[in-house]
Amino acid sequence: MPNGNAAADAFDPEPETEESRPRDNRTRDLKTNRGAISGAAAARYLELLGLGPNASFDAINTAYFTHVKRFPENPTEEEEARLQEIKRAYDHLRRGYQPKTQKQARFAIDKRVVVPLTALTLAALVAGVVWLNWNSIRVKMVHYGGGTVLALKGQSAPFGEITGYERSHQFPTGNPSAAYRLRLQQDGNEVWVSERLVVNGMTPVAPAK
Repeated sequence: MPNGNAAADAFDPEPETEESRPRDNRTRDLKTNRGAISGAAAARYLELLGLGPNASFDAINTAYFTHVKRFPENPTEEEEARLQEIKRAYDHLRRGYQPKTQKQARFAIDKRVVVPLTALTLAALVAGVVWLNWNSIRVKMVHYGGGTVLALKGQSAPFGEITGYERSHQFPTGNPSAAYRLRLQQDGNEVWVSERLVVNGMTPVAPAK
C-alpha cells in the first residue's frame, strides 16, 4: 500500500513541503491550467480541506500540505482513502477554482450635476445667513448724512432731521454705541437715537416745504 508521502509525491512531480515552496510558486499552481468548476463543487472541495467559501489560493495550498503531512508513512485503508479524497479536491481546486472578488460600491459622480447643485446649496446657505442677520448687515451698509429727514417706518410724516452722528455715543444707560442726533419735527428738540433704531426703524423722506 502506498504511503501518504509517496502519494503526495506522485501528485506533485517535484515533492516539496509547504515551507520549502516559495509563496508565489504555490499561488501560481492554483492559477494555471484552470477549468471552471461549479460553486457547489468548489464549496465541497474547500470543506474537505477545512476551508470556508471564497478561500484564497494561499489558504488552499497551506491547508493541502498541512493535511498531507499529518498522514502516517503507512496509512490504513481508511486513511489512504481520505488522502486520495483530499488530493482530488486539491487537484480540482488548482485547475478550476476562482475565488469571488468583493465588489466595491462605486458611485458615479457627474460633475455636470454636482457643480450646479453645490453652487445652489452654497447660495442658499449664504441667503439664509444674510436673511437671519439682515438688520445687522443693513446697519453697516447704510449711513445718513446731516440734513437727512427721516420718518418712522409705515408713516409719511417727518419724524426728525439728522444734525449729527457719533460712532460711540454714551447713552445714560448701557454701553456706548453709534448714534444719530435728531432735531425732532414736532418741537425742535434734539435727541440722540441709536444707529440701529434709525437704520432699521426709519426711512428718509422729502423735507416738508
